[in-house]
Amino acid sequence: MYKTIEAIYDHGKVYPIDKNVHLGKSMVLITILGAVGKETGKLSSNDLKKFAKSIKLSEEPLKFQKRMRNEWK
Repeated sequence: MYKTIEAIYDHGKVYPIDKNVHLGKSMVLITILGAVGKETGKLSSNDLKKFAKSIKLSEEPLKFQKRMRNEWK
């Protein structure tokens, strides 16, 4: 089962933002989003602005999802 969590990666260690997440021994894929703000431990507003405009939808999300599912039939 795949599960996405928000976490901080710091020098080889992963620290989940939500303290109720218990990873145990898990296989992970890590996508680096950007530098962490020093004050809050979260992405800076400049990082968020950079990613906010990076996704351009060419069609309605539900139609896209249905089209992708139909390709696997």
